[in-house]
Amino acid sequence: MKYGDMNKEQAEVIFEKELRNFKKIQGEELSLDMSRGKPCTAQLDLANAMFDMVNANASFITENGMDVRNYGGLDGIPEMKKLFAALFDVNEKMVLVADGSSLNIMYNLVQQAMQFGVGGGLPWNKLGKVKFICLVPGYDRHFAITEQFGIDMIAVPFKKDGSVDIDAIEGLVASDSSIKGIWCVPKYSNPTGVTYSDDVVTRLAKMDAAKDFRIFWDNAYAVHSIYGDDVLKNIFPECEKAGNPDRVYMFASTSKITFSGAGVATLISSEKNIEEYKSHLKYATIGPNKIVQLAHYRYLKSPENILKIMKAQADILRPKFDAVQNILESEFENGDIVHVDTTIDPIRDIETINMELILSDIEMVERRIDREKKLAKGDRK
Repeated sequence: MKYGDMNKEQAEVIFEKELRNFKKIQGEELSLDMSRGKPCTAQLDLANAMFDMVNANASFITENGMDVRNYGGLDGIPEMKKLFAALFDVNEKMVLVADGSSLNIMYNLVQQAMQFGVGGGLPWNKLGKVKFICLVPGYDRHFAITEQFGIDMIAVPFKKDGSVDIDAIEGLVASDSSIKGIWCVPKYSNPTGVTYSDDVVTRLAKMDAAKDFRIFWDNAYAVHSIYGDDVLKNIFPECEKAGNPDRVYMFASTSKITFSGAGVATLISSEKNIEEYKSHLKYATIGPNKIVQLAHYRYLKSPENILKIMKAQADILRPKFDAVQNILESEFENGDIVHVDTTIDPIRDIETINMELILSDIEMVERRIDREKKLAKGDRK
């Protein structure tokens, strides 16, 4: 019997039964960590072999003679630079290897742009209005960085099929030189898991934009396939062909490959951009944790081995994805749970969810605009 067809007495019987089941589960004193994106213990255990890669009996000398226990190596050890270069099919001179947080690199780049400018241009904080395009739904931590620096966020919703509205982006960027950046998660972008098409990648690389416009290309899920791999077009050759070699900052890390709390991150960009970033970074640090980098290189070894590691990761995750999918399909399909729209329509339902997320992102942007208006009037509350 469907819940909607029950009378009050029948519903109360079911309620009491489910309440007893709930209290039984409570009595088990389960501790469930529902944190977003946090790997489980089994995933972390896969990389425990790294602890044997660097120990008292191991060499601490890199291929160029650097002692990883000492100062230096601002842009990382050469082995990891070569590994990331091979994984992403770029020149190793375009690679900088840092500590575990790619988000930290993103923050640094925005801060440097605000204070010092980009590519010889004026500091962004001297330009008046600075704007970023934010594809929505998107990553809240990206938006938080732009909000932190008072950058106006222009929300561009994904299309109904989950694809990027490249026409809207091209129109905005070409008509407004105060747009200085765009946040992109080009592979398996939440919430639909879309991977940017070849056409979108090419058009982002060649579209008309301000000289100091930059694409913040957060390639966080480059090797993170669960049900087969989607191929993302390499944006760097497209930028070269279009005469925009400095347009892209690409970010990646090992956070969901090895240890999320002790990984390695990378910035991949043109040699000019890398040198510009290092010119500011040298005042903030003498170098990253090179012991961790060496351990990672000895464990990861090659792009081929990384894919083997990620297959093991996927084998842990896939049954969980399948279980959730099966439970949702079975529970919603049998009619016992009342759907808000009365029928099951996956395409319509994901559109509804996307719209709710878009509205949430737009609300955050509007709050920021209201705050800026108050500040402009001298109201500091």
